Amino acid sequence: MPDVAEHFARNLAFYLKQAGLTQEDLAARSEIHRTQAGKLVNGEQVPRLDTVVKLAGALGVSVADLTEGMAFQPAAQTGEFLFSTPKHTPARKRRASKRGSPKRKS
Repeated sequence: MPDVAEHFARNLAFYLKQAGLTQEDLAARSEIHRTQAGKLVNGEQVPRLDTVVKLAGALGVSVADLTEGMAFQPAAQTGEFLFSTPKHTPARKRRASKRGSPKRKS
């Protein structure tokens, strides 16, 4: 079972590839050190919340996109993180499809 860093890394790598950016591009756009960008993409480090927000902004995706497929169950249930396979459908696109209101007949 993957851990938080590995799951986040998979999501980050997917959106990095979608954006056509290198790790160095990502580091520059998100204003983090290139070594940290590499550790995040390789699943060697769990990012702080402010870093997740920077990464999402740099990639043009939401924080929800980068954390898709992650959940936590309280200790009373299992006390573990739960992971599912991300659909990799950016949340911003899913929300956009719900915005349009049905046309009314006149």
